[in-house]
Amino acid sequence: MGATDAEKSVSYLPLKRQLPLLAQAFVPIFGIPSLVVALALFAAVNPDYYSHDIPSISRTISIPPASTIFVAFMTPTVISIVVCWIYGGRMNLWRVRVMKAAGKSFFWLGVLSVLAATLGIVAGLSLFALAVVTLDCCLTGHMVFSYLFFVSQILAFIVDTAFTLLIARSETNALVHVPAVRRALKYKTRFCAGIVGAGICYYLLYLLKDFELGPLQMLVQVTYVMNEYALCTMLFSYSLFYLPLSTRYSRKMAQKKEIALAVGTREKLHAR
Repeated sequence: MGATDAEKSVSYLPLKRQLPLLAQAFVPIFGIPSLVVALALFAAVNPDYYSHDIPSISRTISIPPASTIFVAFMTPTVISIVVCWIYGGRMNLWRVRVMKAAGKSFFWLGVLSVLAATLGIVAGLSLFALAVVTLDCCLTGHMVFSYLFFVSQILAFIVDTAFTLLIARSETNALVHVPAVRRALKYKTRFCAGIVGAGICYYLLYLLKDFELGPLQMLVQVTYVMNEYALCTMLFSYSLFYLPLSTRYSRKMAQKKEIALAVGTREKLHAR
């Protein structure tokens, strides 16, 4: 089952409906390459560093030109993250209102939707702050923003997934009863579980790497850095799981707008 005839009748999506969809794609498009480019630039400028240590992401973005390029990549990434959470929050609140109109009251679902969006926006702003405030600039500030980014982003995903699981039990809106959308939401839940697992491993390795482990020290550092890159890649990829639902929601809103304009035009003609 694909889009409904009414949705297909929408000739185009207005720019304001297209931008949130593009933002969901821009998060991984700009976010993931920024990690690779920063690492490559750091290796080119500091090849001797690898003889005694493996740099974390925070270290690779701490000196020019990697730090400058990383901020340039993070600017559209963070803007896209904020747009995604604002649009996703509005979409989820609309889903709650549809259920309320059907005689079902889910106050806490609305709370979860707002909370997830708020945490996601905080995570995005923290990401930009840690990109600007590097290790060499201010160690304490960078670590605070790093903690704030990882904790708020993972919590946002957990709350958002809880919303998805709770509303799926009772939602009758045809918007989500499409195979592509249901698959994406199902995989999103599993992906969130993977992010939580990777986040726990990351934190444990972060604590472990500060101990004197002798010959295992380098192995722990390598594992820690690999886990960090994998976790960040997963964090930047989360928005893609909302694309099928967001696309149908955007078409639905565009369809309602076209109907409202048609009705308004018809009423004006009758008034004449």
